[in-house]
Amino acid sequence: MPTGPTPAAGPRGRGRPRNLPAEEFRVRVLAAARRAFAVHGMQASVEGIARDAGVSRRSVYEQFGDKRALFGHVLEDLRERADRAIGEAFADDREMELTDWVRNGYRWLFRFLAENPEARAIGELAEELGHPVSEYLRGRYAEAVGAASRRRWAEAGIDIGRVDVLLMALYSAMTDAAVKLKWPGARPEDEDVINLLTEFTAGGLIRLAVEAPDALARLRPGAAG
Repeated sequence: MPTGPTPAAGPRGRGRPRNLPAEEFRVRVLAAARRAFAVHGMQASVEGIARDAGVSRRSVYEQFGDKRALFGHVLEDLRERADRAIGEAFADDREMELTDWVRNGYRWLFRFLAENPEARAIGELAEELGHPVSEYLRGRYAEAVGAASRRRWAEAGIDIGRVDVLLMALYSAMTDAAVKLKWPGARPEDEDVINLLTEFTAGGLIRLAVEAPDALARLRPGAAG
């Protein structure tokens, strides 16, 4: 990571170099790289990323390494963003009712994808490349939410056993589908979609516990097949 001013090609003076603070250089390059990798995958070029960032190609190579190394920096930056967002989202949620807690989780996912529009495409690319950061992000979310999820349901008198693993996958998949869905006509407000998803998952699981408890029992550890 750069520690001092970094020479960069500014938007004026036909590429005449000027000094950029190290952090501004890093932010510019990573933002341009996120856009490029999200659209072009690994066909993105360092030259195009440098041009979009307004810096020299040489300075990108010097500070970040080759294209694959730069992609690794993009993923690490995404990991740091996710860690901060998860910490903020679930820092003060202990007093929430169960349904409000589920709703808060959906809100966090919607907000994170809105603030990081390239995250989904970059995550898919990381999956294709077998990059460990992608697995970390899934695990980090499941770790942060899974234990709290089991506790919340237990407080409501429902033993969900291993269903929390399925719930984490459902939260992510349904949010992802809802965010990229092409709605006929005007797109509904996110909060209305979040409320529907909340009732679908929280309300549906509560009804299962009451009306079909065996469906949950069969997924608990040690249950007979």
